[in-house]
Amino acid sequence: MMSLDDGRTSPIHVHVDEETPVHVHVKKGKKSATAKAVDGRMKRTRFARGSTFGGPGNVRRPPSSRVRSPPPPSSLARSQSPPVKEPWVPAPGKSTRGGKYAWEGDSARLEINPADRSALRRSDLEGDADDVRGADARQYEKRIDSLMTEMGTLRNEADLVRKERELDKTKDRLDLSQHALMRQEHELREAKTDLTVTERENERLRRSVERLKDSVVLTSSEKSRMSAEKDLLLRKLTQAEMDGSAASQQLEELRSTIRRLRDDKRMTSEDSIALARQKDLLMQRLDEFESTNRTLRTLLQDQYRKEADASHIMEQKDVLMRRLTDVEADNVRLRDDLLLKEQKLEESLVMLEAERGNARQMGNVQTSLETTRAHLQKELRTKEADNNRMAVQIRGLEKKLQQERIEREHTSELLMGAKDKAERDKEALKKATRVQKQRAEQSENTVDRLNATIMEKEAQIADLHSSIGELKAQNNRLSQQKSQVESENAVLHGRNKDLDRQLRDTEDRLRANTDTLTERVQRQANEVASLKIDNERLQNQVSTMEDKLITSQTDVTQLKSSVRQYENLVTEYKQQMNASQREAESAHVRLERTELERTRLQEESTEELERVRTRLQQRLAELEPLPELLRESEIKIQDMTDRINAYEKRALDHTKLITELTVKVEDQSSQLESHRSKSHSAEDEIRALQTKVDALQRKLEESDAQNRDLVSVIAKREDTIHDTQARCDELARENSSLSRQLEAAIQDMRRQTDEARDKASNKERSAQNRILDLEAQLSRVRSEMASIKRTREEHERKHHSKLQDLTDRLEQANTTNRSMQNYVSFLKSSYANVFGDSVLTSSPYRSPTAIS
Repeated sequence: MMSLDDGRTSPIHVHVDEETPVHVHVKKGKKSATAKAVDGRMKRTRFARGSTFGGPGNVRRPPSSRVRSPPPPSSLARSQSPPVKEPWVPAPGKSTRGGKYAWEGDSARLEINPADRSALRRSDLEGDADDVRGADARQYEKRIDSLMTEMGTLRNEADLVRKERELDKTKDRLDLSQHALMRQEHELREAKTDLTVTERENERLRRSVERLKDSVVLTSSEKSRMSAEKDLLLRKLTQAEMDGSAASQQLEELRSTIRRLRDDKRMTSEDSIALARQKDLLMQRLDEFESTNRTLRTLLQDQYRKEADASHIMEQKDVLMRRLTDVEADNVRLRDDLLLKEQKLEESLVMLEAERGNARQMGNVQTSLETTRAHLQKELRTKEADNNRMAVQIRGLEKKLQQERIEREHTSELLMGAKDKAERDKEALKKATRVQKQRAEQSENTVDRLNATIMEKEAQIADLHSSIGELKAQNNRLSQQKSQVESENAVLHGRNKDLDRQLRDTEDRLRANTDTLTERVQRQANEVASLKIDNERLQNQVSTMEDKLITSQTDVTQLKSSVRQYENLVTEYKQQMNASQREAESAHVRLERTELERTRLQEESTEELERVRTRLQQRLAELEPLPELLRESEIKIQDMTDRINAYEKRALDHTKLITELTVKVEDQSSQLESHRSKSHSAEDEIRALQTKVDALQRKLEESDAQNRDLVSVIAKREDTIHDTQARCDELARENSSLSRQLEAAIQDMRRQTDEARDKASNKERSAQNRILDLEAQLSRVRSEMASIKRTREEHERKHHSKLQDLTDRLEQANTTNRSMQNYVSFLKSSYANVFGDSVLTSSPYRSPTAIS
């Protein structure tokens, strides 16, 4: 018996004569032929007579293999022609008398040529020795046959399981790679669209920054003009101060002359001339002061407006610069991400090609699946034996079920006896109440015990039924597995075809997706450029509108709006007070109803309790307190107590509702009082404002009276003042007309500012929405990039694990091949050493030797 390098023993153990030549042919790569031979041998051994062999125990067998009956010696085939041209016959095979013995395994072939019978030898005369040798040869051939069949079946099982697993794994890998490619293509499209959008926005912001730089350059060129304007403003300020001081001096001189004339109480022509001259000088000074003040006011307004515009422009510039830097950073990051995704796509395409090659390799596995038929037939036979064993178990369970039925009938008889005993106990219980209660409790206990036993028996019967059903289901499942095993071979052929078709479809989809991605990138770049232009135009409009919105509100409108708000609050508080009063009234009505219902329910419950008590007393008086009636009465009492508890709960709920409503009414009253106090405070504020307005009106009236007194005094004393008065009237008319024009212009300006404010708010909202959409797209792109990174890492891990599995399998296959080669070389050397040199030198009377 030969030993292999890995510790396993050879299945070959042959005894031959020393003169018999032995030829060993080593064969490789004929697994399909071996499988066919195993299939034919299994078909022959199925109809052969089943004789169990019991040779020496030096042959090691797997623990999971079953002992099979070897074929009879008569099934050995003999060959008359050379071994190369005749078809190979699997072991056990015996040639005809005068031919050769042949055996072929997975990796080796053994041929034994008997000695030439042409010359008469002494060994031919020894018939008993030949018979013994023939019996030994047949016995060893039987062992070889059984061992080879077992080894073939085990190897076929292992190959089938391994190939099925490899097919499933390749299909899963193909599906995962296809899904990953589709998802990566979708993410690439979205990333490209976001990149184009950000590029457009970046271009638009860059243009706006360039324009701002141009405007900054222009403003730097206008610094000289601004310095000149500042000098002019300072000169105007000094001139206005000088004119004011001159006018005040002239006014003091006029007051001193008037005071002097008042003291003298008579006026000469010189005094009148001096007074007229001083008056003319005063009017001239006042006109100059007014003109300089007007020009100074316009200059100050222009300066303030320019400074506000400059500050706003600088703020916009800072904001745009920050946004430009952020967008450029995002753009660079998105470009890097896009490059990474394209690299990932190329890598996934390479991996797809590799998986396609693996699929082609696995297509060749279909040829080896034909070797599984022998294993499947063996499994079918084992399943049939299991079914027979299950049938025997079912019959045993049916017998147990019949015994349980008999026990159930016995328990039912016991139950009937217990019931009779209970009836007798009931008759005895009518004589005395206390004795009857005790016996009723005993009968109830016995009945409960018997019911428990009955329930247990029924549960056992149900378990037996369920076990029988499970056995039947298992039998059906085994039959279904039998049919499924037969249909698996057809399914595997279809799977390989589907894999090839899916690979072709994925190639076409990848080509189409690359074309669409390029087109979408171009379109998105154009859209980003247009969006940048729109954003710049909107920012300019918003800046102009914000300048107009600064001078749009006045104190008078605020006072009016506050007064209206207080009036609306007072009306709302009144409405809330009326509503709260109505709710309080409705709550009182509901409270009264709930109290009436509660009293009615209490009366009904008390009446029901009285009726139940009278009924129970009557039954106790009749001495018939049966257990059923007692239970019914207890149940009714429990129901009534539950109803009473429910009514009490309802009453508690109603009381809680009443308290909540009262608290709500109090809260509403407190709110009403607070609203009243607020309204009083608002009225006090209105009164204070009215007093302020009245005080201002009185001051105006006093100033008007003083002016009239001064005019009357001047009119009485000076005749020349009439001309100046006429001139003052003309100036007043002109001022009034100018004030009306100014009010009209202010109203127009307010209307325009309101319209501009509305437009600016609408445009600002649209721009804000667009900015929010862009930010949401950016966040979505970031999340998608993170998910892509995670999926890429996951795919890398999976592919690495698959590559490691494939390398392990390759190493395992290489080790098995090396072990088989070593085994074959050992066979060659051992057979050459034993049979090659000893044929010529051995004696015909030497006993047979064992090849080990």
